[in-house]
Amino acid sequence: MSREIPRRPAREEASGARYGFDPVRFGLLVAVMLAVAAVVLFVFVWFFCRIEPPSGFCAVLVRKDGIDIPANDIIATRPDQKGIQLEPLSEGRYFRNPLFWSWKIEPLVQIREGEVGVLIRQYGRQPTGGQFIVETRSADGVEERGGLAEPLRPGTYRLNPYAYRVEKTSRREDQSG
Repeated sequence: MSREIPRRPAREEASGARYGFDPVRFGLLVAVMLAVAAVVLFVFVWFFCRIEPPSGFCAVLVRKDGIDIPANDIIATRPDQKGIQLEPLSEGRYFRNPLFWSWKIEPLVQIREGEVGVLIRQYGRQPTGGQFIVETRSADGVEERGGLAEPLRPGTYRLNPYAYRVEKTSRREDQSG
């Protein structure tokens, strides 16, 4: 007499064992992964890529990749060049990937009433003939280093401190009565 022990079936749905592809679980897994990726992307962009110069400041951009600038230059005059970019960002909100860009927040230049600013360009080719005062652009369209002929009048200017230096002088008016 042999007595048989009842066995459970090899595949039992009620016990929770599942075999094969379950499209509902796969879809749920994909949705959760996409939601996590969206949150991670939002955190990266908002906290690490955001440039927000406050009022009275600008952001000077430095590009980490691109075409090399010539050896004697200090400023990237074209947007596709690597290095310190000529035009700073004004007040506002900007987004740049920190893998390809870095930035520094700099104050705006203020010329007060009773002052005059002399703008000195620190990039470009050396002026011809030993000149110290240069035009905004030379006759051939190339920018030259040196003091610009046009002074800065009272006001606020968004200037790149790596590209320009400003020397302020006070105008003393004769107050004889």
